[in-house]
Amino acid sequence: MNRFWPSAAIHAALILIGCGGASTSPNQVPTPIPTQSGLSAVGYVLLTGNPNVGMLSISEYPTGSVSALRTFQEVSGAKIRFDPSGTLWFDAIGEFIGYNPDGSSAGTIFVHGQLLWFDVRGNLYTSGGTNGGPGLDAYSMVSANGSVLSREITTVNGPCSAATDRAGNLYLSTCLLTPNGILYGSVSMYGPSATGNAAPLLTNQIATGPLTVDPSGNVYAVYNGALGIWSGTFTASAPTRTVSIGSNVAVIDLAVDRAGNAYVITEPAPALGGSTATLLYIANGGINPIVLQTGTFWSVAAPIQ
Repeated sequence: MNRFWPSAAIHAALILIGCGGASTSPNQVPTPIPTQSGLSAVGYVLLTGNPNVGMLSISEYPTGSVSALRTFQEVSGAKIRFDPSGTLWFDAIGEFIGYNPDGSSAGTIFVHGQLLWFDVRGNLYTSGGTNGGPGLDAYSMVSANGSVLSREITTVNGPCSAATDRAGNLYLSTCLLTPNGILYGSVSMYGPSATGNAAPLLTNQIATGPLTVDPSGNVYAVYNGALGIWSGTFTASAPTRTVSIGSNVAVIDLAVDRAGNAYVITEPAPALGGSTATLLYIANGGINPIVLQTGTFWSVAAPIQ
């Protein structure tokens, strides 16, 4: 079982009980991210704070460091992701708020669902189901002036984690709200043009979300309680290597920076909120995670290369 960034009604329900993001008041304006020169020094970005009282912040760090470059207060959002241009987007529950690398506003994107991923071409992926029922939506020509729904993949349960490689292959994990918590589903791989009721190219029944893909195309997902890494090609079999991330923990979010270093947020299972989270750092090719920080962590992101 694992906590996730839920879609639609589940997302709203978790916010009400303190397991989602927080909103700023009309007079509170999120501090913009730094200039391009500052962005180039960023290894990872961490969303932290107490959403129950609306105190969230974003801190930017160099690779593998615990010394923040900057911290931005009163940011509204449940998840953070970069697009290829270096714009940082916040899932602000019903809208995505963006800030350009130079610190100016990138405007607000109004689309259905929760923020999941931006690919290297700038396409936006959300847990949408705009045509009714659960599903994953992909938007092209994404901007504050409007976005074009380019395709939708129908899923049995709501998508909770998604990522793409440079070839356009899509990796997707759904999830289900159960009486004992939130359960991530297996990881499926879809082709670049998959749409509608298309069957996945393959499904790894043991791998679960959250998941991500690094600049080299390696896929990262949870596998038998560890971090699994599929080098080069994702398969329905065991990963190329695994990295232990602790016992009886659930993964909240993960990211990989431009150098292939991984950042993993864990909480004691089943991770339903309110527990102290741990941020692990795994150097490229390493097998021994380093505990970078502990605290109330909600999402981690790294600039797309």
